[in-house]
Amino acid sequence: MSLSDKTLNYFLKDEAEHLTPEERSTFFLDSFRIGVDGIIQQTLAASIFLMIGISYFGINDFWKSLISSSVFIGMMLALFTSSWLSHHNPSRVTGTATIAGGLLLMASGLTGSTPAYGLTIIGFSICIQIRTPLFTAIYAENYNQSRRGKLFGAGILLSLVTGLASSTLFGYFLEREISSFRWIYIFCGALLIYTGVLLFRIPFNPGRPVPRTSPLKNLGLLWKYPVFGQVSLSWFLLGFANLWSLPLRTVYLVERERGLGLSPLAVLIILGVIPTAVKFIFTNFWARIFDRFSFIPIRIINSLLAGGGIFIFFLTDSIPVVILGQVIMNIGFGASPFLWNLWVTRVAPPGESQPFMSVHTFLCGVRGTIGPFIGFAFVQSFSMQTVGALSLGITLLSILILMPLLKQSPETWSRHRMVR
Repeated sequence: MSLSDKTLNYFLKDEAEHLTPEERSTFFLDSFRIGVDGIIQQTLAASIFLMIGISYFGINDFWKSLISSSVFIGMMLALFTSSWLSHHNPSRVTGTATIAGGLLLMASGLTGSTPAYGLTIIGFSICIQIRTPLFTAIYAENYNQSRRGKLFGAGILLSLVTGLASSTLFGYFLEREISSFRWIYIFCGALLIYTGVLLFRIPFNPGRPVPRTSPLKNLGLLWKYPVFGQVSLSWFLLGFANLWSLPLRTVYLVERERGLGLSPLAVLIILGVIPTAVKFIFTNFWARIFDRFSFIPIRIINSLLAGGGIFIFFLTDSIPVVILGQVIMNIGFGASPFLWNLWVTRVAPPGESQPFMSVHTFLCGVRGTIGPFIGFAFVQSFSMQTVGALSLGITLLSILILMPLLKQSPETWSRHRMVR
């Protein structure tokens, strides 16, 4: 038995022999891509971009907010790029965007000023995030719904391994010499360029004509499909509770004035190694749960863990308590890749996942863009502990919005349109 067959058998067991050629090809190529994204998203974007800005460039709160929101600016633009590129092959678009992102990341490693650093990071993040709705369209077309979570979950496990390894390794280099971030960015940029070339090989042959869309028409899906709008509102609140506090967690660990003043290695262990290890332990569990059960109960449990963990993280200046908060919130966040990337496939009619995902991504971009600015303004007058308490309160509100959906059948959601 070949290595590829052994890999498929590990994740799919008896279902492996039923995979189509499109599923096999997508599985291996996209899993590699997700593995690379583990380095990019869980190590660079989650902590290093902002940590370098603070420790090397000495940036102020405006640039901290801008760099923290750069990922989400790209998500907002995904609403428009998804519409403009709806008639292009998503494999080619994602490949091109990934190569462009790699080039910009390499450029950010060569910059010498705060504006140049911030702008190249923003450009990089835009290129990486506009791909999201396109990947969802590929999954909806190429993966059978009964095994979509398990196929996607293999890549997530790989991303956790690469994120764990890169957080540890990059933390070691940055601890020795903070300027080594330049070589880290150049290496990761080159890796992204190679990944982009591979993405061109993912098959995509839709069985139906791709509908022509417009950004405003896509936003109208929030009203046309009330269940989609209701879940999107809940996502917005939960996402805001997480994202407005996300850069503040880095500040809380890095800065002595407003936090603990820890070393780069300690910061990356808490923000990178620990959450990645926790997610790795629980990812396979969440993947199987996603394929078997309605995502609403999973979302409620996921939300409780996330909100509770954020509250505990900021509760005291005790490092063991901070680590406990990280563990709890990331048990919940272990489900997020499946819920965030795949939930629209449960709501959207066949062949229409891309416009639904573009709206979901746009709303995430909005909350992620405004969140850091609100967060940094908030801590000018309030404590970090208040941030944690307010995050928990917003999370509980997001759960209340989902409660009525527990009584509805998921099989009918894609048919629930607004009665005119």
